[in-house]
Amino acid sequence: MHTDDDRGELYLEQGRIVHAVLGAQSGRDALRQILASRSGDFRIDPNFLILEQQLDLDVEVALREATARPPS
Repeated sequence: MHTDDDRGELYLEQGRIVHAVLGAQSGRDALRQILASRSGDFRIDPNFLILEQQLDLDVEVALREATARPPS
């Protein structure tokens, strides 16, 4: 994800969110910010492999959490 202000990355593996980065933030904080974004450019790269797994979240659970609690 790319906006005028930040660049974010969200990695999914077998239907689970395993890594999120947005600017200097990572993990759940970055995920909350990415899910709260109202605009931006997105790109999908199905061949990209992550080196560090930070998260292990079901996509549905992550979306529920994001809508229940606005980003800080």
